[in-house]
Amino acid sequence: MEPGCRLSLITSRFVGPNEEDLCLSLDGHPDLCISFSNMESKERIFGIRYKEVENDKREYLRIGDEADEWMSKILGIPVTVLHVPETKLSGEPNYPVYGSDSGPVPVPPVHIISISTLQELNEKSGKSVEMARLRPNIVVKNSESGAEGFWKVIRIGDQLELEQTFMNPRCGRVNALDGFLNTGIYDVIYRHGPFRDTCNRPCLGSLWKVLRPGKVHVGDKIVLLKSVEKSISAPPDEELTEQYMIGV
Repeated sequence: MEPGCRLSLITSRFVGPNEEDLCLSLDGHPDLCISFSNMESKERIFGIRYKEVENDKREYLRIGDEADEWMSKILGIPVTVLHVPETKLSGEPNYPVYGSDSGPVPVPPVHIISISTLQELNEKSGKSVEMARLRPNIVVKNSESGAEGFWKVIRIGDQLELEQTFMNPRCGRVNALDGFLNTGIYDVIYRHGPFRDTCNRPCLGSLWKVLRPGKVHVGDKIVLLKSVEKSISAPPDEELTEQYMIGV
């Protein structure tokens, strides 16, 4: 089984009094639990070189030997498990980036997609793409298909406020789910996605940065604070800096 497919079989949950520990599970293997309370004491790695990625300026924290051995055994390849802290030692933001002609563009941390957007994709393609393939943080119901592409600033619940940065450009990883590859999913999004005419590559869902933090719950209402007339395309000529290491 291809490593990316094995990775899709792993489940995760947060545990502990303040949900500060992350536990990864896979049938037939002991759980791997990672504490985030002492991350700053971990080995810090400055940038990663992988194939054409030569100018990665992010900082990483190595989780440790136990995590490396656990993930390597499951995937069948040598793996280094890393945590990407929110800030660098200098205090600067430590975001992953898209490379573009105008310079690096931070990748926002929140991905939103609506049920109706996925329904339209499936209706037009005659396929059945599962929401799990798209890996959103927040799934919206009772909205029009593609509406999330025209929201600029929203509030969810009582506190959380988000600002859309751009549409979510998809990669071939949507083809992997539950240990199997379906190489037609990416092509379905490319040919039938609701944003195929406004995004410069196959896009589905939108990416958001946090303006004001807050907790969200299932059933919270979304309040539109600002809209845009045209969906926000992804950066031109982007190439996501994927190192094929497992970021936690």
